Amino acid sequence: MKQEMNRFWRIGAAALLATFLTSSVALAAPAVKSVRTSQTKHTIRVVADLTEKTMFDAYWQENENDYIVRLDGVGAGASLAAVKHPLLTKAEVIRGMDGALYFVFDMKEKMTAKTFIVNEPTRLVIDFTKEGEAPAVFARPDEQKAEPTEVKSDAVQTGLVDVTNVRIHHAPDKVRTVFDMDAVAEYETSYQSDTGMLTIRMKNVSAAERTIPAPKAGDVLKRVEIVTAGNDTVVRVELRRNTPYKVFRLTEPHRIVIDALKEDAQPKAAPKA
Repeated sequence: MKQEMNRFWRIGAAALLATFLTSSVALAAPAVKSVRTSQTKHTIRVVADLTEKTMFDAYWQENENDYIVRLDGVGAGASLAAVKHPLLTKAEVIRGMDGALYFVFDMKEKMTAKTFIVNEPTRLVIDFTKEGEAPAVFARPDEQKAEPTEVKSDAVQTGLVDVTNVRIHHAPDKVRTVFDMDAVAEYETSYQSDTGMLTIRMKNVSAAERTIPAPKAGDVLKRVEIVTAGNDTVVRVELRRNTPYKVFRLTEPHRIVIDALKEDAQPKAAPKA
């Protein structure tokens, strides 16, 4: 009887410890604490208060009317139900099949968007402005930054260039993938025509490993996979076979851009005389 009781207490203690460890892991994950909004006639600002820093991806989808912000490994403690505006059809939080959290904004008219992180406290800021209008100036000066501020401490210590954000833009003639960086970076490319796999090796660049699904099913871009290789970051872009592409660098701010051209945008063969 005594042995049975000891066994019972050991099992109970183990279960309690497992529950505590599981809860601790869950609590350690980043989470959205609250969502607030400011707006004018032509602009919308959405601020999501986070428990800690996190990486995000942002892109337009469906003829540039749906704007999506993807947060990997983030818990949802708040909704977007309070985000309302005459230019906005609907805003919602969706848990994807990949486990990521998606902020989805369905716009009535064409808008421009900027998404970035600010700190102390940590917030994700999403600014929408009606196309052709000037952005609004909101009250908090630290939320006026127009670029991401997510910087990983290991990148600062090792002198690596940091990928601060990845954006995918779905346009009528192409799908554009943009890597925002905090400094200029060297890169080299290779392409496998039989699989449609484009590989970009970014030299001395630090980025969070993750896989980003295509913004639109059946498009020329299937997925983007980011992996680390020593001090380098390797980006694998799976394209539809025979899709023309361009890879180039921009500055002010620093970016590496990948354009996958759609069939309708490819030059037509000249008719025979």
